[in-house]
Amino acid sequence: MMNLNTISCTFVAVYLAQMLFALWMARLNSIHIRRFGNRVPEAFEGLVDSNKLAEMNAYTIESIRFGMVHKVVVDALLLCLILSGFVTFVGRMSASTQFHEVWAGTLFFVILGVVFFIVELPFDWYHTFLLEQKYGFNRSTLKLWIGDNLKGILLQLGFLILLIVPILWLIRRFPDSV
Repeated sequence: MMNLNTISCTFVAVYLAQMLFALWMARLNSIHIRRFGNRVPEAFEGLVDSNKLAEMNAYTIESIRFGMVHKVVVDALLLCLILSGFVTFVGRMSASTQFHEVWAGTLFFVILGVVFFIVELPFDWYHTFLLEQKYGFNRSTLKLWIGDNLKGILLQLGFLILLIVPILWLIRRFPDSV
């Protein structure tokens, strides 16, 4: 468990403030859509059907609500992982491997990425197969969704290595310059 000192408390306060700000902005957007979303803008009159606009607004409002739940869960989990010492544990575990420091550091980011990928999976599934399907936007199958996620893992791993390895190498090579 992390000791709560001034820096930790400030971090938690700023982190919660950004989360509350994002939720407030989403709520404002939802209120605006409910209040003004039923009118087709003059520039689009005759192009957008009022029934289609109502359906788009319903999807948008439901998507905003889902996004708010997603934000709270993921942000709360990240905060818990940081405050519980899990991130420190992963850092120590990665550092204790026999890998070179650069690869041990990369392992740290890979482990955290895997944890958040697993956390994101149910949200992605819900959004794709329940929310989008409800409004007729989903053309995906479970097999395609799994394949897309596997490709996404490979792409993220590739980009992570391309980004993190040079940064960690520079930090290792020039430790007094950072």
